[in-house]
Amino acid sequence: EEIVSHYRPSLLVRLQDGLPQWTPLPASGPAPHPDLALILPTSGSTGNAKMVMLSHGNLQANADSIVAYLELGSQERAITSLTFAYSFGLSVINSHLAVHGSLILTQRSLMERPFWELLRQCEATSLSGVPFTFEMMEKLGFRRMQLPSLRTLTQAGGRLGLPLAHTYAGYARETGRRFFIMYGQTEATARIAYF
Repeated sequence: EEIVSHYRPSLLVRLQDGLPQWTPLPASGPAPHPDLALILPTSGSTGNAKMVMLSHGNLQANADSIVAYLELGSQERAITSLTFAYSFGLSVINSHLAVHGSLILTQRSLMERPFWELLRQCEATSLSGVPFTFEMMEKLGFRRMQLPSLRTLTQAGGRLGLPLAHTYAGYARETGRRFFIMYGQTEATARIAYF
């Protein structure tokens, strides 16, 4: 309600029983800037919620940059392990769609067996996660799983502890996979630096 009151949109879309419900609203606010593509929430480092406005050019430049440094191509298949409303999750989607790659859509959590079955069955080539994701993967015995199609692991969304970073860097080296630790900001359209 606070966001609707502040931004005064002309249309509100809510999910009800899994289906979108479209509600027209009186458009009392100024028209959005023509470059505006998306407004995403972020708490940033302060913990205070704020909204970030991103342009079409921002989103495209970020996707192009990620495509280049991850060397993505049309053969890529990313599983949606992060929500679309999160800048990192959206960045995974945008970068894969930019190269006509595929997305394996799931609402399953990596804590559920069907998530891993889907990853195997659809031959996902990449898996992305935040530090908590990698902590849970470690508890689930991820490094012992047989995932022959998986080539790339990407991590962002906070600092990954050094021991776990070393563990997954070693795992990637030993198994011929790639492991990218990244830094991003919603204000800069997600992932902006990598190691």
